[in-house]
Order: sequence, then C-alpha cells, then structure tokens
Amino acid sequence: MKSIKLIITYILTSIFYANGVCAETSNDISISISGETIRIPLTENLYKKDTYQALKQECGGKPIAFSEVIILNSVPGTSPILETLLDQNSNFRITQIGFGFIAEEELVEWPNKHPRFEVSRRGNKIFLVDTPGLFGNEVKVTCRANLPIYSNDDNSYACLGIGVRPSGMIIDFSFFTGKDLKGHWPKPPDMEMEFDDFSWSEPLSVIEKSIENRVYSLEEEVLCN
Repeated sequence: MKSIKLIITYILTSIFYANGVCAETSNDISISISGETIRIPLTENLYKKDTYQALKQECGGKPIAFSEVIILNSVPGTSPILETLLDQNSNFRITQIGFGFIAEEELVEWPNKHPRFEVSRRGNKIFLVDTPGLFGNEVKVTCRANLPIYSNDDNSYACLGIGVRPSGMIIDFSFFTGKDLKGHWPKPPDMEMEFDDFSWSEPLSVIEKSIENRVYSLEEEVLCN
C-alpha cells in the first residue's frame, strides 16, 4: 500500500435513504466520505461508540464530515459484522471493516500499482482478485499464513482485502480462511492466476451488497462540521 495515500476514515451512520428522502433512525449515525454518505448501526461492534452517539446528538442526525479513524470490530456476544450491515444472515464472516478515501489520481492508477501475485520475504501472499472484483475494481488481498492459531487447517490464513468504489471510497476488510472456521473464506492462490472465481464471487458479493445497503449519494445534503 506504499503507493496509495490512504486516509482511513471508519464511518457509521444515522439515516435511512429512500426515494430521495432521509429519515433519522435511533440506532445509526451518518458520516460523509468521497461525496457519499454511509450509515451503519451504533452497535457494540463500534469502537468509540459513545463518541459517535454524542456526535449524533450534537448534529441532530445530519451527516457528519469526518476524518477520524472509526473501526467496526467482531465482538463476542454480538451479531457478525456482515449480518449487522445486511440485516440478514450471511455464510461469511469478517473480523473488521473500515471505510476511507483515495485521491482521484490514485484511483485512476489503482489497477496498475499492485502485483497480480507475489510472495513476500516473510511468506505473505499478495494478490489481486479481478474476476469478480468489487464495485467494478480489482481487490487487493494480503494474507498471512498459519493464522488464526486456533485453526488446524494447513490453508488457514489471516487476510486483509482492500476494494475501491467508483467515488474513491475505500473499503478494507479482514477475514480468515481455514475450513475448520465458521464463515471461512476461500484460501489464497498458490501461484499467479490460480483463482477459483466462483468461490471468491460469493463472499465478495456479500461485501458489495452490505455496502450498497448502507451508502447513498450525498447530493445537496447539509453536513454537520
């Protein structure tokens, strides 16, 4: 990610959008990024939940122009993150998700700035998933082997995926592989172009749907600064 200047902005929302009309809800907070507003429930999964509740009250439910890091984590005893975002069950799990933005000139170069496949000196696998992608762009994935330590699968990895929306909004998400883990993702490839498109299409479509379920165009919405 050295070539990409990320300002990670993790965002959570307080407004539903339907037919061009926003209606405040009691369990969301809205924060703007890259000309879009994203809404995510104020749940126990949210780091600094109390801070965002206070911002929501201060702004009266208006979308907030925000640049501080916000994190939505997997927390024992709470609903899985994707199920929280989708409002329905999911076969896949992620351990963390976040939202940020990328400069327009960096977005144009996004497909050309990352290797199709490589193994780092530390043994990390770094690769692009092109078909299917995410929001029409490739997904960069970095995977560390033999994690989590409680998995006995030889193909267990801890991975970070990074995708980009057309607006320039970045979505990064963490997940595990390992067939003995609930909600596991497909294993990373062992060589260039070794991809199982079908197996990757399922979890990536869930990620895409979860974001589309929560994002709307800012248009002429008045922001709370």
